[in-house]
Amino acid sequence: MAYAETKRNGVKYYGVSLSTWVENISDSTARIHWSASVDFGPWNMWGVRLHVSVGGVERASGAGVTVQNYKQAVKLSGYTDAARNDDDYSVWCSAWTSSETVNGYGGVTATTSCGENAGIPKVPAYKPDAPTDLIVTESTDGTTALEWVNHPDDGARKYYDGINVYRHTDDGPTENPYNQATISNWRDMTTSANHFYDYDVRARWRGGTSEMSNKVRIFKTPAPPASVSLARSGDGEVSLVVRGPDIPWWISGFKVRATSDGGKTYISRSLAADKQEPGVWSMTDPAAVAGERVVYEVCTYRDKPVAGAGDTICSAWTASNAVATICPPYAPSVSGVEPAYPTGSTARVSWTRNHPDGTAQIAAQIELVGPDGKTVPHDIAGAASTTSLSLPAKGSYRLRIRTKGVDPSWGAWSSYASFTVADPPQAFFTAPAQDGDTVVELPLPIAWDVADETGVASQRLKMTSPSGTVLDVNVGASARSHSVQTGLSNKTTYTLELTVRGGSGLSASFTRTVSTDWLVPATPIVGIDYSDDYAATVTVRDGVSEYAVSGHKLRGPMSRTGRGTIRLNGGASVKGTKLLLHSLPPCQSFDLMRVLPDGSRRTLATGLKQGQSVIDRLPPLNMPFTYIAVGHAASGTVSTTEVVTSCRCRGYAFNFDAGATSVVAGTVGAGGPPGYSRGYDHGVTQFHFFGSAGGLPMGFSSNKLDVSESWDFAVPAGEIGRVAELLRDYSHCWARTHDGDRAFVQLTPTITRSSPDWYKVSLATKREVWREPNA
Repeated sequence: MAYAETKRNGVKYYGVSLSTWVENISDSTARIHWSASVDFGPWNMWGVRLHVSVGGVERASGAGVTVQNYKQAVKLSGYTDAARNDDDYSVWCSAWTSSETVNGYGGVTATTSCGENAGIPKVPAYKPDAPTDLIVTESTDGTTALEWVNHPDDGARKYYDGINVYRHTDDGPTENPYNQATISNWRDMTTSANHFYDYDVRARWRGGTSEMSNKVRIFKTPAPPASVSLARSGDGEVSLVVRGPDIPWWISGFKVRATSDGGKTYISRSLAADKQEPGVWSMTDPAAVAGERVVYEVCTYRDKPVAGAGDTICSAWTASNAVATICPPYAPSVSGVEPAYPTGSTARVSWTRNHPDGTAQIAAQIELVGPDGKTVPHDIAGAASTTSLSLPAKGSYRLRIRTKGVDPSWGAWSSYASFTVADPPQAFFTAPAQDGDTVVELPLPIAWDVADETGVASQRLKMTSPSGTVLDVNVGASARSHSVQTGLSNKTTYTLELTVRGGSGLSASFTRTVSTDWLVPATPIVGIDYSDDYAATVTVRDGVSEYAVSGHKLRGPMSRTGRGTIRLNGGASVKGTKLLLHSLPPCQSFDLMRVLPDGSRRTLATGLKQGQSVIDRLPPLNMPFTYIAVGHAASGTVSTTEVVTSCRCRGYAFNFDAGATSVVAGTVGAGGPPGYSRGYDHGVTQFHFFGSAGGLPMGFSSNKLDVSESWDFAVPAGEIGRVAELLRDYSHCWARTHDGDRAFVQLTPTITRSSPDWYKVSLATKREVWREPNA
């Protein structure tokens, strides 16, 4: 605050005061607030004018008068905006007076002034944005080249005036190898092998230092082993001890190679390293490279050394002392030997060498011991691993094999492999007696004879048709016959195959072909009667099966084709000049099935006798469907009749009780035809989601479905008692629609009297899973 005072006769005449303060309006503008006043001492009746200037420019003035001692004559206040620059600066503000007659009061004649500087702060500086995308463009043991992307933002006053590169060596303290001008790439020339380095980059300005960029880690070539000790630890096995106190912890592992020719060629070895103590690792090669002077070399390596990528880097190789690894082979493994061979055949024998020193096989030897106990040697030269042995005599054999590698000694013998040489089983079919025999009825008898000097161990009988296998059974070692009861088709050729396994282990198969050509029974006759309850009574009886002469006409199981040809369904044979006709076999029993239009099939009865009936309580209404009768003859053959029929109804029907025996028919309407309607209610849960288009919900199906139906029909007054009792006693029934549909439903009935002689019945139903009535 500034203040100046004028005195009169040594006493305060009046004083001028000025106060200022600065407000930052924005990053580019500051506002200078000022306030000035004139205050008198023990004087009055004097006029004065007060002036205020900011930055050398008068901003306001005002006149006033003091009419009482010690009173304020004038007060001025206001503000002035000033631009903010890159540096702080000051604006001079002053207040002064001039003498002026005010309202007839004379001017003060004496003037005074005061002033002070208002400080304008510089434009604020913000912390710059961090560089990004730091990458390594080159890495050697002595050099690391880095690149990154800078992001200065002049509009947001986030300038760059320099870059700092930070580094950590082997997870050590923070280093700052570069902190100079703004750059976007830099090469570190102070790195060395056997270290790893972490780098990050940051930008700086007077607003501060940015956050760090992404960090990259670079591994340099690791130190090689200081020494490798090699020793033979067993036949075909060597052990290595790797020492290296300078080997870093961060290596990916060791690479191992071996040479037996003084370094002309190398064989890579994949060995696991087991750390024994700091700087000491052990490895074992169970399949050592063979040679008289074998040297193993080991190096350290690091995978993906440059920021998680890049080619693998390896140290120099460190060689071991030389060791001799040649040793005799182990016993080979023998394969290909069957448990039994036919007399006079050849056995193909194979083996796999087991040379722990890794050398190739240069010879093999087979020792074959025959039934007479004599040993017959077989020598094989070279690397062959298979041979054939002749087996002229019957009896028990055994063999073993050994091999030789570079080591001058033969290897160990394998275990003995034993087998038998014998005559294979002999067998032939006695029934059917010859290929092509015809089967005229079932069951089909099959018989055979078997001979084997070692005894029969097992027998398997197989029967196949052109379309596949119909019989495959183990009949037992002692069986000599089998009977096929069912499953064969007429006019088909079958192949019988008998496989006999002897006690020797040898097997032999024998075949026979047979054809079927039997007389099927007469076609069943199906009779269908529909009751007033819309149930079908289906009766089956045997068809015409015998030939007979009635007058001059021949009657029997025959028919006329579309071309007028007479088809004889029975058997026919010629004896001399006479044609003999054979009647069809009669049916012994019948099976009855119902087939609906959708293909669903239900067996209504099995084992029906001649003339027996079945009541079908729930045939579909007004829709063609089929009854199928299958007749079974004593021979096992069958014949089939299919009858298409339809149960006519003017409306619909409802069946009650467990057997569906009580029926209510809706064939008459109240003042019109019977009424019917159906609805489908899908289970859907709807949700309103925020922001959904048009405010509409989204639905999710629960895979639930309700099928509701409505039925209206009229019942005469004389029938309403029976109908009402059924509707009262049963919560469920079977409903058949006019168009052939059938359903098991839960019902809710309503009965309304529509006239003195009629009642209107309304049923609301819901469908449930279909249930069959009790038989």
